[in-house]
Amino acid sequence: MEPDAEYRHEIHRLEAEVEQLQAIIDKLPKTADGVPMVPGMRVWRIGHQTALGEIVLDVSSRGVHLVGKSDLYETRALCSTKLAAEAAGREE
Repeated sequence: MEPDAEYRHEIHRLEAEVEQLQAIIDKLPKTADGVPMVPGMRVWRIGHQTALGEIVLDVSSRGVHLVGKSDLYETRALCSTKLAAEAAGREE
């Protein structure tokens, strides 16, 4: 294969891989500010005075479990940053 053909082939392969990865990301639950949630990430509850945020333990289609909490939280009640949670709390 000549160099230009090799590059085009590699670009198409990478584009297909990016599409596959994006499809996985699109299936993840999102915070109220639109950030995909995964176990281990830090989130802030809207309208709650949590200075350091809380760690996501588990995500499912029903909601999110936070480390040290027994409740199941709706994803729309969580933000990816303290600033976003504060802003969302002011909008409520």
